[in-house]
Amino acid sequence: MDALPVVSASGVDSLKIEGRMKTPEYVYGITRAYREGIDAAAGDEVDQTIDNRAVMQVFNRDFTRGHLFNEADILNAQVGKNRGVLIGQVVSLAKTAKNTNHKSTYQPLGIRLYEDVQLNVGDGLSFGEDGKTGTRVDAIFTPSGRRCEQGSGGETVVIPCRYGVSPGTLLYKNFDKNLMDSLTKRGSRSLDQPASTINFKLFLKLDKPAEIVASAQGCAVTYRADFYPEAPLKNPIDEAMVREQISRIGGTGFELGIISMELDDQVFLSRSQLNTLRKEVLIKLTQKLADTEKKEVSPDLLHSTITIVPLEKELLAKPERLKKRQSDGEKKQVSLSFEKMPMIDFLMQLDGLDQVVLPLLGEGVAEKTALLKDRGITVLLKTPKIMDDQMTKKVRQLLKKELNQDGFLIGNYEALQLLNKTSSYVEADLSFNVFNTLATRALKEWGVGGAVLSPELIETELQEITEHSEIDMVLPVYGVQELMVSKKCLFGCKNCLEKKKGTTGLCHREMSGKLLDERGFSFPVERDDQGLIHIYNGDTLFLREEILELKSVDTWRIYYHNESIKKLRTIISYYRQGIYDKHWGLPEGLGTEGTTRGSFRRGVK
Repeated sequence: MDALPVVSASGVDSLKIEGRMKTPEYVYGITRAYREGIDAAAGDEVDQTIDNRAVMQVFNRDFTRGHLFNEADILNAQVGKNRGVLIGQVVSLAKTAKNTNHKSTYQPLGIRLYEDVQLNVGDGLSFGEDGKTGTRVDAIFTPSGRRCEQGSGGETVVIPCRYGVSPGTLLYKNFDKNLMDSLTKRGSRSLDQPASTINFKLFLKLDKPAEIVASAQGCAVTYRADFYPEAPLKNPIDEAMVREQISRIGGTGFELGIISMELDDQVFLSRSQLNTLRKEVLIKLTQKLADTEKKEVSPDLLHSTITIVPLEKELLAKPERLKKRQSDGEKKQVSLSFEKMPMIDFLMQLDGLDQVVLPLLGEGVAEKTALLKDRGITVLLKTPKIMDDQMTKKVRQLLKKELNQDGFLIGNYEALQLLNKTSSYVEADLSFNVFNTLATRALKEWGVGGAVLSPELIETELQEITEHSEIDMVLPVYGVQELMVSKKCLFGCKNCLEKKKGTTGLCHREMSGKLLDERGFSFPVERDDQGLIHIYNGDTLFLREEILELKSVDTWRIYYHNESIKKLRTIISYYRQGIYDKHWGLPEGLGTEGTTRGSFRRGVK
């Protein structure tokens, strides 16, 4: 929030607020806070209704400014849910007859509130840095036992609590009842939209159908009824009665303008007939305004500003890459990708591969590329997933050298900018999120010759894309799946370059570990040779005979992690030949325990 003036001045067009499964109060409070902050940054006078403390109170598990300002800490490893705002700590209480009841589940808990905070009945609390336990404030007492509605900053209060919490434990308010009630009320308030003024003119003549004209926004419509004004049996209608009925336009979105009329002296219409005139003419006017709004956007304007893609026609044609194939029964290319540069001895033991992917910045890249090519294996060099100015400069210098590669696997738009004019084959990695045929068309226009398919696609979607793509399609079939890449150190290393004051640069200490979520699932974490942190899924992707139905996939890719050379040779052999054999079952040493088919059959929900 404090950096909004800098962000606004950077030239960005819009700010995106992300939140999954958040409450309406969260949505209103956070969007309102940013709206006020952006307006203030633009120089507008703003009456602030949501301050920074309210933003923290609505939802936070600690804040970070992320990578934008190169902060060291971007992850809170202590708590993964709403932590709330620190308001005080637990204190010990002197035992008295009033606060001692050993039979009750709930025992008195003493709380010392920090300055400038408030605790109310209905608030929610969490205890300690991890926030694993907490309680709702059902009542508040003074230490002497007197009930009160709230506790103020600097005071010591007592609440009933069923957890035994040690004195000194930090106390966080993770639910503020008064704030949430206020946000609910303000967020539910109808916005005052500028109404369109509507004018009416009525023609009520004997022996002529009743007629009404309504006009708004330059449009006018006429409704002629199938009933006639009649001679009155008693009293004729007057202008006051007509105005009273016609003016009832609440809830229509219009603001009443002028009601004029041509009214014979001795005529009569019932109130229900006047209401019918009003309702019917409003229906006609609303429809005409809607039709006019559609016509205002001309087809010529649409064609000049929007690219119309006749997708259905394009999909009828078979892509050129499939026409060149001998048959749909051709075996797939088998590719093996390394995140870290392997040793030469390791590479020499591998057979049955068509392609190997090596890290561009790995040690001895030119030598190992030449070795593989001498064995008839094509080589793609993979650019780093994260490329800042320093990394881009390093890659640019390396590309000037003779590396013997057959192509490049790129993971970001910086690499695309560097390589899309090269004569080498360029392949877009998973981070390009290829979800549909239009994405493959865009990549082709940018000079990309192939793409790795998104692991979030189901079987039918993979079939559709691969059948109509004009660039080569690569399907991940085996290996741990990367979930996230970060250049920030997550290990808390001693003397870490990123977090030690007065030092700069990435931490390169070789480290690995696991992230553990609340349900006990673990996610491997490793640092690569460039200092980037990779977080992986705990289960290994393993697609089997089902992928044989995807006839239009060009390459199957295996991702090496830490498999033994024996197991890796078994995996390669399976995708080279074993999977085509007409039998069910897997070769010895290759099982399904700890593996997943990912989204292949179930999709992403």
